[in-house]
Amino acid sequence: MSLSTHTVLQGKYGNYTVISDTKKGGGMAEIWDGKDDRGRAVIIKIAARKADGNDDIRVDKLKVETDILRELSNPSHPHIVKYIDECTHGNIPVLIMEKITGPTLKEQVVKNSLDERTALNYLSKILSAIDYVHKKNVIHRDMKPSNIIIDSQRGPVLIDFGAAKSGYTQMMSSQQSMTDMTRIGTPGWTCPEQDLEGKVDTACDIYGVGTITFYMLTGKEPRLFMDASRQIIKSPHELNSSISFTTSEMVKKAIDPHHRTFTTADDMISFLQGGGSAPPSFGRPHIILRGIKYELVDELDVGRKHDSCDANCHSLGFRTPPKISLIETGPSFISKHHIRIWKDRQGYYWIQDLRSRNGTAIYKNGSYRILTPGQKELLLDNSSVAICYNAVKGPYITFTFHER
Repeated sequence: MSLSTHTVLQGKYGNYTVISDTKKGGGMAEIWDGKDDRGRAVIIKIAARKADGNDDIRVDKLKVETDILRELSNPSHPHIVKYIDECTHGNIPVLIMEKITGPTLKEQVVKNSLDERTALNYLSKILSAIDYVHKKNVIHRDMKPSNIIIDSQRGPVLIDFGAAKSGYTQMMSSQQSMTDMTRIGTPGWTCPEQDLEGKVDTACDIYGVGTITFYMLTGKEPRLFMDASRQIIKSPHELNSSISFTTSEMVKKAIDPHHRTFTTADDMISFLQGGGSAPPSFGRPHIILRGIKYELVDELDVGRKHDSCDANCHSLGFRTPPKISLIETGPSFISKHHIRIWKDRQGYYWIQDLRSRNGTAIYKNGSYRILTPGQKELLLDNSSVAICYNAVKGPYITFTFHER
């Protein structure tokens, strides 16, 4: 059931009146202007119904966006669109969000090219938003200029979390088809390895930030200047000589498919604040988990946060909490002591599932393989590991091992 002008929706926290169709919904949803009980402007988003066999996909996509925005709005971030409320209309989910007035980043760049200073200012705010998202265990998966609105006061604001993943919350793999409509992410903007069940982690969003920065600096889509291997053949400086060499190299290092120096938001933030120096952790073995780099030394455990080990931990042979303690705000899937990573005498790193409740899986040969509890598995450079894995829902939290 579609919305119409003057329809009144009853949400969890108030009532909302539909004003007009923005005509910006695309194929997945209708987007309407509206107002709340106090007359404040809101955006009302409802899953599109077309009776074409894909209605369930559109409904699921909006449910995912609603769940993730609700989590990201507690507390809110100034550069992420805010969740306001939710309801249903004729059993179809409806999401109510704040209305952000301004052009998309794509519209702004098309109208007026950005100078380097403005582009880097925008970049720092986008990175702040992505850093917040990743530390909440969310991956956006569709970073592109049309998913950023430029507010006159706040600057860039990240929108559209329908393709995002948060733990097990995502569009289900059984609903994926080979059509463009159900593709996760947008070709040309998202990282090459990104797909619904594949090796996708927070670094894919950083790649997306890199392509966005290329666009801000040059006014051109980076895919037009890539070879078959997705390597940049013309840098931003070569396309626009007013762009500094340092900034140009930063962009290349974010999207080079062979040597990505930047794999976290903190990497790029440190580079910007450090005047072009390499990230401090570069060159040493580490894992990237929830957008944070953890340097590996000899041995560490990863598990659910707890202040001290109880009798149950002791019975399993654990005396102290894990070095990397993960907080879960909803249902608990991670075991208190989930995995162990250690270095052998030859300098190789290994991983072991500590007989966890929901398992551990490693990504190899195009799919995840569940580790046998108690047995060790060699970690190779760029190995992707899922802490908790479900054959239907996929990975819960992923991290990537890097030799340097």
